[in-house]
Amino acid sequence: MSEQTNTMTRTVRIPGPDHPITIDRNLKRVVVSIGGTIVADTRKALILREAGYPPVRLESLGGSRVLEIDPITKQIIWQYSARSSQIAEWRFYSPFAGSAQRLPNGNTLIDEGAQGRAIQVTAEGEIVWEYISPFLLPAPTAPIAGRPSVKTNLLYRTQAVPYSWVPDGTPHTEEAVVPAAWGTFHVP
Repeated sequence: MSEQTNTMTRTVRIPGPDHPITIDRNLKRVVVSIGGTIVADTRKALILREAGYPPVRLESLGGSRVLEIDPITKQIIWQYSARSSQIAEWRFYSPFAGSAQRLPNGNTLIDEGAQGRAIQVTAEGEIVWEYISPFLLPAPTAPIAGRPSVKTNLLYRTQAVPYSWVPDGTPHTEEAVVPAAWGTFHVP
């Protein structure tokens, strides 16, 4: 078996005859429900099989969702997906890292961690503002010989804090943001 050890002293196994990794089509429908409410339904799931480990079902890239679920009734109270903002599903996707926080004004702050993006959305799904982290750091991936290291702008978690947390004397102002006219907007 081919192995590499990265800086976190974790063994990385490389696919090969003595450590086979396969991805197959799942021939059955996959339905995930919470409290009787369907939250995922697909016939496009894949099955990852790695050596002797139990198989893992993978859904094809379609996008992520933020769900607010009532813990008593187990019903979905609110949800956000790319479709909520009338954008392509793949434009809102984070397979790991991210968070959501309901704000005092009723909007929701969402951290699309793997993309380095934070957005605030209204209850109706309108994006109020968007921030994309410009800071690129080495990605937490195993190095591959002969290839450059991967960089990412990953955000682990985004949290809104009240003005009362800001030290006294720190200037702050609020200004309305005017949406750009997409047909004529150009970056200088």
